[in-house]
Amino acid sequence: MSVIAEVQAEMERQVAKWGEQNHPFYTAFTAMDYAQLNNYVLTGDVAKTVCDSKALDRSVSYLDILIEEVMEAADEGRYGDIEMARMELVQVAAVAISAIESIDRNRN
Repeated sequence: MSVIAEVQAEMERQVAKWGEQNHPFYTAFTAMDYAQLNNYVLTGDVAKTVCDSKALDRSVSYLDILIEEVMEAADEGRYGDIEMARMELVQVAAVAISAIESIDRNRN
């Protein structure tokens, strides 16, 4: 399977799980903001906590989701699991494309 086909399959999996998503690209207090304000090291766990919390109050953005996925890939790389890092990067690509599609859908 090509990388593009893997990303497409991941996008389809995400739509099947969550439905069509139309988050704003940015909302206040991304995971980066949260980590900086609270003197945390930004990790996948911190980014996931922020993302999950913002999802509960319906303020999650595509940037939050992207940061979570990128940090999970970074964590896997840091732990030396290149296959898991690769899997996370497929998710990064899928979320990035989904964000672009949402921007295009909601321009009006």
